Amino acid sequence: MLTEEQIQQIVAESTADIEDSAKRQVKDSVSHVVSRAVQDCIRECATAYLTEHVKPQIVAMLTEHNAAILEAATRVASEAGTLLVQAMVADFKKKLETSWTRKKILEAMFA
Repeated sequence: MLTEEQIQQIVAESTADIEDSAKRQVKDSVSHVVSRAVQDCIRECATAYLTEHVKPQIVAMLTEHNAAILEAATRVASEAGTLLVQAMVADFKKKLETSWTRKKILEAMFA
């Protein structure tokens, strides 16, 4: 067991290390906070710039090609529906064939 005097000596010897550690932690914390603040500022500035300068150009381009975009979207939606139905029919046929084969195997095994 340590005596009171030994404990005081250990604390006195460790004071500089404790101070250095506390300073490092404060510096790291400040660095982290500043880094996050800079990232937030950059994000805000980039968003404001894009909203003010780029977004109107994108909207203008989309508006200019509105008819072609709508026609393509309608065509894709129609084709997707047809392809979905075809895939479902093919899957159903495959399941029926597998079921029929399974039935024949079971009949042969237990007949």
